Amino acid sequence: MRKVLLTTTALVALGGVSAASALDISGYQRFSYSSWDDTAGTAETGGANDTSFFNRNRMNFTHEIVSDSGLTVGGYLRLQQTNTNAVTETYEEVYVDGDFGSLRFGNRRTAGASIYTSVINNGDFLARSGQTAATDFADTRTNPMATTTDGAADLSATYASPNFNGFSLMTTYQDGGDAAGESDDTVEVGIQYAGSLGSAGNFSVHALNADTDDSTGLADDEIESSQFGFEVGTGPFRFNFQREIETRTDSDDTENREIKTNEYAVRYAASDSISLGVIKLASDEKLDTTNNPKLDSMIYGVNYTVFPGFLLQASHMTFDYEGATDNDGSSTTVGLRVSF
Repeated sequence: MRKVLLTTTALVALGGVSAASALDISGYQRFSYSSWDDTAGTAETGGANDTSFFNRNRMNFTHEIVSDSGLTVGGYLRLQQTNTNAVTETYEEVYVDGDFGSLRFGNRRTAGASIYTSVINNGDFLARSGQTAATDFADTRTNPMATTTDGAADLSATYASPNFNGFSLMTTYQDGGDAAGESDDTVEVGIQYAGSLGSAGNFSVHALNADTDDSTGLADDEIESSQFGFEVGTGPFRFNFQREIETRTDSDDTENREIKTNEYAVRYAASDSISLGVIKLASDEKLDTTNNPKLDSMIYGVNYTVFPGFLLQASHMTFDYEGATDNDGSSTTVGLRVSF
């Protein structure tokens, strides 16, 4: 849902612009509770709390101007506040759309943040493990997204092509900033095809590659992430698959890390107000023959729309990690979300 806050009129005679620019606001507020249990040892024996409340408040601001020639220019800003009672995340974007496609400048709709079929990354269901992924699930991934494609990390410039008979292309150049130099810059290229299965449904497939010469805090000289996947919809069912492979190469061109992650998902629209989902994730690191890191997890989720704008969510997750410190357990999360 959106609400018009302010409307102005721009009249630029020489530029051929005569359009109304409306500032729209949308977003949601969410409050949730999670309870988890694991076997990692320190959290349980050390008396750490294994239950917690969480909140998220998100606001999106959008405005657009359309020229007489059909060119659209606009801006977007997203602010998000979580448990710390401070703004913890911002996404912004300035864009120009026309028959040529779309140019986007900012950190919102990069190629890697736009072309994917991961249900986990899309956030369709509210689920959390209660674990710290970097330590409790070390050298594995909790979603199959190319790890160098976090749109919030750095500002970027993106080109998205028009749709050519179902095909579309996006490419992004992400600048790591002056302090990082060129070594932190990332290039993403993705292609997607969407088609129809006639009366049976529809489908889409995609492939994406992201390459960076270095990553903050790591001594590796190159990180390459590639992902591909598909989505098929038929009747009330949607089937998703996505695979991501991350390869890290050191200064003498020797591969020192290869993480492969697969996600399988089935979603079922039981009614206009109830949706169900089952998601399986498997991730492992192939080159660490000492610890043999491996993560398997399952997510069972349900969403219930009480009425438009009011959503109840619940999920149960199980996880089994093998690595330097084995860890397996489960987590249950419930939440309510009010959108505006």
